[in-house]
Amino acid sequence: AKNVQIISSITKKNRPSYIILIDGNESSAEKIENVIINECGSYGWHRISTDHRHTSVSIITKEIEVVLESGSFCFAAKGKRIAWDEKTYVRNIAAVLS
Repeated sequence: AKNVQIISSITKKNRPSYIILIDGNESSAEKIENVIINECGSYGWHRISTDHRHTSVSIITKEIEVVLESGSFCFAAKGKRIAWDEKTYVRNIAAVLS
């Protein structure tokens, strides 16, 4: 599996449960199924196909200064900057709202 996420949930009868999201290839579906059935005790599972949408991002580094009564210190913080085009955004929102 490329990625696994576990989300706690409550069933319609107010019982605790978990939703397990597993990113995997078609070729690994049978192995994933065996783990779900043998390790989790499930009698079945739902397979949901999705399309991953990539956005244009860049990694940026910013210097952050924290000022306290006792002094200050600086550190570098990394983050992602998502490319944003106002014209495309406005056009897409207009299409959704129409």
